[in-house]
Amino acid sequence: MTVREATATGRLQERYSEALDSYVRDGGEGALLDAYELGRQIMDSAGGVLDLSAVHQSAMEPIMRRTRMGSAREHAARRCHEFLDEALSPFEMAQRGFREANLRLMTVNSQLAHQSAQLSAVIASINDGLVVADSEGAVTAANEPAAQVLGVPQDVLLRGDVASVATLLARRCQGGEDDVRDLRWRLRRRDAQPATVDLRLNSPDADLLVVLFPVRGEAEHGIGVTLRDVTRERELIRAKDELVALVSHELRGPLSNIIGFADLLLMQHKGDDSAVEETTIIADEGRRLAGIIDDFLDLQRIERGAMRTDRRMVELAAILDRMVTVVPDDGACPLAVRVAQDVAQVFADPERVLQVLLNLVSNARKYSPDGGRITVTASAGPDAGATITVTVADEGLGIEAEAIPRLFGEFYRVQTPDRQGISGTGLGLSICRKIIHAHHGEIWAESDGPGQGTRVHFTLPVADPAVRS
Repeated sequence: MTVREATATGRLQERYSEALDSYVRDGGEGALLDAYELGRQIMDSAGGVLDLSAVHQSAMEPIMRRTRMGSAREHAARRCHEFLDEALSPFEMAQRGFREANLRLMTVNSQLAHQSAQLSAVIASINDGLVVADSEGAVTAANEPAAQVLGVPQDVLLRGDVASVATLLARRCQGGEDDVRDLRWRLRRRDAQPATVDLRLNSPDADLLVVLFPVRGEAEHGIGVTLRDVTRERELIRAKDELVALVSHELRGPLSNIIGFADLLLMQHKGDDSAVEETTIIADEGRRLAGIIDDFLDLQRIERGAMRTDRRMVELAAILDRMVTVVPDDGACPLAVRVAQDVAQVFADPERVLQVLLNLVSNARKYSPDGGRITVTASAGPDAGATITVTVADEGLGIEAEAIPRLFGEFYRVQTPDRQGISGTGLGLSICRKIIHAHHGEIWAESDGPGQGTRVHFTLPVADPAVRS
């Protein structure tokens, strides 16, 4: 405060004291109003409510010493105090409100700081690399594992744009240019749709799984990227695939010999019913084991991308006719095929579609131990003729609703008492699903419940190039 300001403040205080003294001495309301206005000026020019309280107390002390008990002066002095209380009460309430709001704000800030520290600790403790960006693409969080994978200091990563993640990964990639290009395109557009990209890195060699995910808040949206080293998992998968391939290959030779000699024995002992029955069991079980090995090999080829589909324009009716000739007769479960007149040519690999049909018909018969008709139908799909829907329906055991979502998983089999004596590996439907997906189709199952039969549907794209995906 300057000397001039101090002098002006002192003069206001003197005038305030004089106005109060005049009111106490004469009882004039005008002096009281003057004191009120001077008090407002003191609060505006000095420190507010507290300074006015101090000035008022200092002014009233000599007045009260001169005031006799019971006199009019005592009444006037009391009115001065009441006047000040009334004048200051709104300001005191406001001041208390400000103090409470400030305390709440301090509490909220403390909680935010604690939550921020917790979030930072969680991000730092994640073993996978993590990068999070806001809606503008600016990186707002990144941990040290992400910086190590991308080969830059963490503070540099935090100052950059999320699209730089793809640029930095491109420097370490072994091939996969299309995947990196797609990743860069998504990050530049800040496309927060979930996506997964597998990359092979060098220096050192590593398999990396990159996952994009949306970050959604009440007012702010962003995008997140996780970088997970899956080298160990991929090595285990490759080792498993090699083991399955080796074992399956080594088993095929002895099995072929067993089946061949069993067929030879059947020819040599046609008149011996006992020998024929026993030899038939050997041959059938050998073929069943060969089918299991084929399933394992198919699954392995599909998983490593080695199974090719020779897709071309083909008549679905021709595939169904061939299926009828291949499927053995079964009086207990007769086969009926119905093809709608509006069924167009499909764009598919006939051998793979036949494989799916044979598997589904075999399953339908297997799970119809009490017999019943097996019906295969083909009709135009509901999507404006872009697909053909094929359905294999049976009248067998049926499926409980909770089992249907898991039906096409690998090695999954419905475990109910009526199925305990039915053999299988749980691979057939999984292979069917992968084959149909390779045709850009869908496959699903329906059942009205136990004892109500099962319907398995799958779709194939029509051969028209205008609608073929």
